[in-house]
Amino acid sequence: DQVGQGVPVVLVHGGSGRRQWCAPLLSFRSVGGQWWLVDLPGHGESPATSGHYSLHEMADNLAELLEEVVGQPAVIFGHSHGGQVALVLAGAYPQLVHGIIIGDAPLTRAAQEAHLQANQKMLRSWRALAASDADVDDLVAQLRRLRVRHPVTGQRVVASEVFGDQHVWFEEMARSLIGHDPDFLDAVLDRFDDTYRDLAPARLFACYRGPVLLVQADPAAGGLLTDSD
Repeated sequence: DQVGQGVPVVLVHGGSGRRQWCAPLLSFRSVGGQWWLVDLPGHGESPATSGHYSLHEMADNLAELLEEVVGQPAVIFGHSHGGQVALVLAGAYPQLVHGIIIGDAPLTRAAQEAHLQANQKMLRSWRALAASDADVDDLVAQLRRLRVRHPVTGQRVVASEVFGDQHVWFEEMARSLIGHDPDFLDAVLDRFDDTYRDLAPARLFACYRGPVLLVQADPAAGGLLTDSD
């Protein structure tokens, strides 16, 4: 999806999401720019690329979009997994990137591995739901009952206790899981070394010297970007 004119701003959603997750950021388009919302491979309406979900492969895919569709260097905003893709893209294709905005993404392999270990049960549940034939209503009901790690206490609780039964996250997550390639979650959980081998900020920033903005979420609400980052 493309909105507006001017310097391109490409919005990249997080893992297991879809481009609609970034739609609220279009409220900033009054500052100008040509805003793009994209679905990563295997997400939303983009086709599955099973076996090819490493950060560098997703960055290659995004570079192809910039070269062949957007047609000029862009500012890249990436949330979570999308922020990691943006970082790898900037390191591999600095000529395509005007600047990067990383929204609360773990910046090292060690931080990413710790995050995945802490949330492994939830992510494997997402994988099972993505592989099911359940409709949106059924997925919403199952997501409400899903046991997740509480962002403050660290205890495992029912998701509806964290968000409340009517939170918009349930339906949005359900719609994201429909059509989502479950192999993406296999790549994240079971092919970690290959998927995240290019998550090396020191090497990437040696190649990319443009502007970077790190956006930190509230640590008390489960934010992953630390003050040391």
